[in-house]
Amino acid sequence: MWQTARFDLIGTNEPRLFATPLYVHQVAISAGPQAGKTLSVIYAASDLGYVYAINATAMAGVPAGTILWSKRFTQNRPGGMGALSTPVIDLKRQRLYTVCADGHKQPHQAYALDLRSGEAHPGWPFAISAAAVNAPGVNRNGAAQFPEGPLIQRGALNLSPEATRLYVSFAKGGRSPGWIVALDTERAAVATAFSATASKTEIQGGMWASGGPTVDPEGFIHIATGSSVQVMIKKLGLPGIFFESEGNWGQSILRLGDDREAGFSLAGTYSPFNYAQAQVMDIDLGSSGATAIDLDPATTATPKLLVFAGKQGNVYLLDRAQIPGSLVKRPPPSGDSRTDGSLLSPQPQPQFGQRGPLILFGPYADTNAANNQARSRTMGRARPTNSRPPENTTSPPSYTALSSSARIASRPSACCRAPRPPARCSRTCSLRPPKRLFPSPPPIPGSCRPAGPSSINAARPATTPARRASPPATRSARWTSPASPIPCASA
Repeated sequence: MWQTARFDLIGTNEPRLFATPLYVHQVAISAGPQAGKTLSVIYAASDLGYVYAINATAMAGVPAGTILWSKRFTQNRPGGMGALSTPVIDLKRQRLYTVCADGHKQPHQAYALDLRSGEAHPGWPFAISAAAVNAPGVNRNGAAQFPEGPLIQRGALNLSPEATRLYVSFAKGGRSPGWIVALDTERAAVATAFSATASKTEIQGGMWASGGPTVDPEGFIHIATGSSVQVMIKKLGLPGIFFESEGNWGQSILRLGDDREAGFSLAGTYSPFNYAQAQVMDIDLGSSGATAIDLDPATTATPKLLVFAGKQGNVYLLDRAQIPGSLVKRPPPSGDSRTDGSLLSPQPQPQFGQRGPLILFGPYADTNAANNQARSRTMGRARPTNSRPPENTTSPPSYTALSSSARIASRPSACCRAPRPPARCSRTCSLRPPKRLFPSPPPIPGSCRPAGPSSINAARPATTPARRASPPATRSARWTSPASPIPCASA
């Protein structure tokens, strides 16, 4: 065990690390007291606008936890804006990309730092400004306008497969919907953008999930959008979500292509069957990032998958090659879970009494799963290398790890009458029908609750689509929950 020296304060303001630290093995340090040494490095960014390079393991006479270099990118008290998002690293170019705002009035600046020294590359930083994003032809979805002041930039950054594009997502705010902006890493400039709504007046669709956009091996970008808390607060109902508007993609998954010359193009959309009811109550689909999973085409008819979750506690599985939504507008509101366009289990789900999306963190509700009652906000993928392959397969299973949120009832009649601590669980991609079924274990307060029977699988032909499934045994863990990094009005 080791720890660093205390990170920098600004006045009496303590630093917080909402961004996930990143690790790089064997970096040739070129600046500071340790220049000339090759060390394994952890990179960390704070909400006060600092980025640090930290020695990860004791070697070459340098103790673990030694700060190798640090850079400050703010001059004012950031007020929680600073660097909130997880940076991304381009190992080939030896670059770390990060985004930081200096207070609440200045636009975000994009930085490209040398991993070895922390020095900025030529042309960097530059502003992700309203003038750049609102320039003719940049926004590929209608007339929405990027604001002058900064939006919350919480989503992790990501790179295109060739690392020539840097993808930055923004929550909605003020009079602006959510946005994803692509930066050209070779020209150091804003390249293209896509707003969650086409209209200037339909303010929703924040892209605020900490996971940020997902880029698949083919270069397509996938991102989840959210709702607007104002619809719930002002009780605007269905008219307040503009479900009949073209180009309004609140409460949806977007699949975007990105051409170096033409910019973003909409390549696929998905909105859950109950997106309208959930959006009216601020139960964001966009609270969690998406995860791309590629399976052996010999085992399934749907080898290119996308997994994601939302505040409601549901987990969804999509066929990336055939995302079911329109490219014009969202479908009409539905209350029938069987109409959902995701890949559904053939078995009825208990909360619906028929087929529908898998519910991991219950109880299921369309009315009280926002703010402190949100069931889930994060997910990720884990594939254990020592796991045993399923029967009749040659590769280990692909697991998706999800975690629930701490939940506190807002009133005695609410579904969660007592505080529930967070929990973690995992799900596999099932490629085969059940051979033998076991009843679901009883729900544990605050833990992962399987929504249907677990299964041991038998052979299935490769023409069958994949679906989500519970592993034969699931262990749960609980943690105390820190405060949300996103203000309630934006989440």
